[in-house]
Amino acid sequence: MTHPNGTVARAVAASLGALVLLAACATPRTPQWKPLTAADFAQPLTLAKCLELARKSDVRAAQWKARLDTVRAEVVSARTLPNPTFIVEWDDVGLHDPTGASLMTVAKEVGYPVGFWWLRGPKVASAKAAERGETASVRADQRRQAVDVGTAFFSLVADQRRVTLSKDLRDIARESLRLADRKKELGLGSAYDVNRANAEVLQSGSDLADSEGQLRLDQLSFVFALGSERPLFPAVVDPENIPALPPTDGATSNVLPDSLIARALQADHAWAQARATREAAEADVSSQQRAAVPIGNTTLTGGPKKTPEGRSSIWTLEFPIPLFDWNRGGIRKAQAALLTAQAEEEKARRAVTASLSDSWERATSSVFKWRGYARPLLANLEKNQRAAQKLFAAGQIPYTDMLQAQRDLKQAQLKEIGLWRDAAAAIWTLECSLGKHDPATASRR
Repeated sequence: MTHPNGTVARAVAASLGALVLLAACATPRTPQWKPLTAADFAQPLTLAKCLELARKSDVRAAQWKARLDTVRAEVVSARTLPNPTFIVEWDDVGLHDPTGASLMTVAKEVGYPVGFWWLRGPKVASAKAAERGETASVRADQRRQAVDVGTAFFSLVADQRRVTLSKDLRDIARESLRLADRKKELGLGSAYDVNRANAEVLQSGSDLADSEGQLRLDQLSFVFALGSERPLFPAVVDPENIPALPPTDGATSNVLPDSLIARALQADHAWAQARATREAAEADVSSQQRAAVPIGNTTLTGGPKKTPEGRSSIWTLEFPIPLFDWNRGGIRKAQAALLTAQAEEEKARRAVTASLSDSWERATSSVFKWRGYARPLLANLEKNQRAAQKLFAAGQIPYTDMLQAQRDLKQAQLKEIGLWRDAAAAIWTLECSLGKHDPATASRR
């Protein structure tokens, strides 16, 4: 086979060169993973620091980056202009001139899909909508991560408090046992009193072991969730109080304010993702409707032609005739997908109010129980404990009664911890649903 002027050989060589270059770049380097180390947990962690560590987790950050890079690449692909096509045609009819030269006809053509612009706009719009949707999805994952980190943080605070109070109760039990032993030695008590006090010591020791074990389990779960690859047992800073409920603009505490619903809708990433999906579906309907007139498949080819009679040019225009296929199936499928997306968007909008209502009820109810009952009860028992100390010092009550007042206070504090944790976690979840702790909007804490 003859290759006129080496054209085909050069085209093949260029193609092979491009393939070799792509093959050399096909496999990117494996990321250098950087999990959190013990140094990251050397000091007690604030909630803000925990969020920072969680968001910088190497694996999660890589996953989010990969998802965003994927949809951004789709936008680049949709915007990219199509490549031209180089065509070489030769027709060897087997004839030769008197000198023996072949009377071959050679044509060199360049083809281009000139109708690409017909579908380019809707495809770019669809890719951009998909990018917005995936961005919203990543932000929704980040918000869920913030909810989980905050909830786990407050659980760790509660665990730390339980360990401290359990130690106090164990010390009170040991003091009661010492007192029972001393009374028995003096003939003022019985073996029954000693056995009862000893049982209290054993029970308090068991309760302390439970509290310490739960703390370690929660610490392990927390540290791995933040991005460690090794078992570590971090401490967290006790915020002591709980965040305040969001302002209600004069609404009563038992009614979800409309202002909060508006804020939640504006900040909700799931609804934003549903809107983006609907916009992508609208662009796809437009694309399918345009595809009914197959302008996008139009190709123009042209170039010089060498014949035995001399040089000329050749031009070809290819345009499909929409005689039978008007893309009815594609249009109907796209319209059905659009209807589904519209329904999902409305469903997502309603879900915002439903989820916010649940968060609001949990927050207001838990705060009411903590502030309305647990805190006043503690204040009352603290007064009783101080009064018991004064009465004992004055010789008006026995030492056992003072120990009992201390025991009552510590046990009430143990019960209050659960209500405090529930209230703090519920308010944190409510704040997250309003977008307060999103990476782009969260203020420094």
